[in-house]
Amino acid sequence: DYGTQIAITHNALCVLTAGVIECIAGFSPNPLVDQLVANPISDANYFTLAERRDVGCSINYRGELTCWGDDSLFLSGAPSLSPVQQVDMFNNHACVHDGESIECWGDNSYGQSTPPTPVVMPGKLLDVAVGDRHTCLLDDQSNVYCWGDSSQMQLDVPYDLDDVISIEAGEAHT
Repeated sequence: DYGTQIAITHNALCVLTAGVIECIAGFSPNPLVDQLVANPISDANYFTLAERRDVGCSINYRGELTCWGDDSLFLSGAPSLSPVQQVDMFNNHACVHDGESIECWGDNSYGQSTPPTPVVMPGKLLDVAVGDRHTCLLDDQSNVYCWGDSSQMQLDVPYDLDDVISIEAGEAHT
């Protein structure tokens, strides 16, 4: 069963409907749109786009990761983790998880792509949130664990959270 989703970057709007991802761009050429036109994705269950880059990644119903767009940014370092349950990306780095393990790739200037080893979460991984210079994980027991840059307190997550089902990260917040 395929979902429906919309995502927007600085220069593109993409829609996932019935497994097919379609994008339109604000200017051309646009690697995100051009590569998708040349190599259509028709079995996507979920996708995400880099906030200010021409890069996207999707997961199909088998948990296989596909990334496309401007390869100069970080796509060639995509992980081999499979099956993937979730992918998230921001400007220059991305992470995937399979419910137990996490792999990140891309810019690591602030340690945002290198999870402290080992990442020990009491429960099963539910969500990964990738910010500009930091990354956070959520498990099924409402535990949140973050690493990377904390210059604007983006890693400071309250410890008394209950019933958290999702997390989001942005340029300098979680």
